[in-house]
Amino acid sequence: MTFPTHIPARELIGDGPAPGVREVRMVYISTLTGSASLGGSTGKMGNDTDSELFQGVRQWSDAILVGANTVRREGYGAVAEGTGEQKASRRLANQSPAPVLAVISRSLDFPATADQLTLTPQSSLDDPALRERRTELESAGVELVSTGGGSPEEIIDALTSRGLHRIDCEGGPGIAAMMLGADLIDVVHLTFEPVFTTPVEQPLLSLRPGMEGFERRFGLEHAAPTTDGTVFLRYRRTTTR
Repeated sequence: MTFPTHIPARELIGDGPAPGVREVRMVYISTLTGSASLGGSTGKMGNDTDSELFQGVRQWSDAILVGANTVRREGYGAVAEGTGEQKASRRLANQSPAPVLAVISRSLDFPATADQLTLTPQSSLDDPALRERRTELESAGVELVSTGGGSPEEIIDALTSRGLHRIDCEGGPGIAAMMLGADLIDVVHLTFEPVFTTPVEQPLLSLRPGMEGFERRFGLEHAAPTTDGTVFLRYRRTTTR
C-alpha cells in the first residue's frame, strides 16, 4: 500500500460554513498513547503536512482561541499573515489580513502582544488587585474583553459578537475539555504521531476543577496517512445545534 509524502492542507481542512455562520474547530496532535506533547511541547511532533494543516486552519479562522497556560508554555506571539493565496482567500471572505489571537485568562498573567484580545471574566476586570496588570496589557495594545461569568458559551459569544465566527481552538487540554464539555466544538482535526510514549506527559483533555465527565460523539469525515506513518483525521459533530 502506497501513501503520499504530502497532503494539501486544503484537502485536510475540507469545506467550511457560509460567511457569518459560526464554526469552532479544534486542531490537535497526539502520540499513539495519547500524549499531546513530547519534551514539554508540541514542537517535536508532526511533519510538514501537519505544520501546513496547523497554519491552514489558522488562516481559515477569524480568531485563534487559546488558554494563558498554553501561551506561556508554547511561546505564542503575534499571528503572522499567510501566503499570498491565503491572503487572497481571506479578502474574498471579507476577513481581516490575519486572524486575531484571543487568550482566555482569569489572572491576566501571560506574555502579551499587540492587537490581541484577552477574554476574561468581569470579576477580573473589576478586581482592584489586577488594576496595574490591566493597565500594562492595555498599554501593550491588548483589548480586554469581558466574558461575564466566564462560561464557555460566554467566551464564544464574546468572539461572535465581534464578527469572529470561524474559531480555531488550539487549547490547551483544559480549554479543549471545557469547550467539548459545553458541546461547542463542531470539527476536530486530530493528527496521530506514530510513536508510543510513556508516561503520557500531557493528555489531550484535562477536566478543570468542578467539571463533570462527558461523552461527545463525532463522525469521521476524512482520514489520510502519509508515508512516515502520520495519520490525519477530521471529525465532525453528529448532532445539530
